[in-house]
Amino acid sequence: MLEIFIRIGCYLLAILMITSAIDKIKNYSIALSKIKAYQLVNQNVGKVVLIVGICIEIFVGISLLIKRFDLLGLSVFVLMMLSYSTAIYINLRKGNTSISCGCGGVLESDALSYKHLLRNSSLIITGILIYQFDTVTNLTIVQEIFILMIAISTIIFYGSLKEYKRQVWTIEKIKTRLSL
Repeated sequence: MLEIFIRIGCYLLAILMITSAIDKIKNYSIALSKIKAYQLVNQNVGKVVLIVGICIEIFVGISLLIKRFDLLGLSVFVLMMLSYSTAIYINLRKGNTSISCGCGGVLESDALSYKHLLRNSSLIITGILIYQFDTVTNLTIVQEIFILMIAISTIIFYGSLKEYKRQVWTIEKIKTRLSL
């Protein structure tokens, strides 16, 4: 049973990493402006940070998909997540919260909060658990596909719920403006 939950976590993390990287590639200039909004590095360093981040996300995602998430993959992933979390923490302490988190994909958010640090900690713990417990599985290809579908469905559900909340907030905001 543990093996099924580890595989779900593995696929979830892989999909999150790859979709985040794809989003940043597709919207490169927007992703770069989000890094600039953090006010921690200059424009040239920001480009390097973005490219390295995209490469790490793709590397981690593929490593998880092909079941090659070794100590190197875990280390790179944890360092990346700690770097992102440090940047978020610094901006939270400065009061610079009205900027996008820059996560990309379904994790994207318009404002920084301590929830991002909690989420990143959860992702790091997930990565550690995958590294620790993901061994050669005896799952059939049908079971692997089923588990992958659970992971995809979970991400779609999360994204839909997040969008629903955003729409409700927008409607409430419009109602407030109309009642003035």
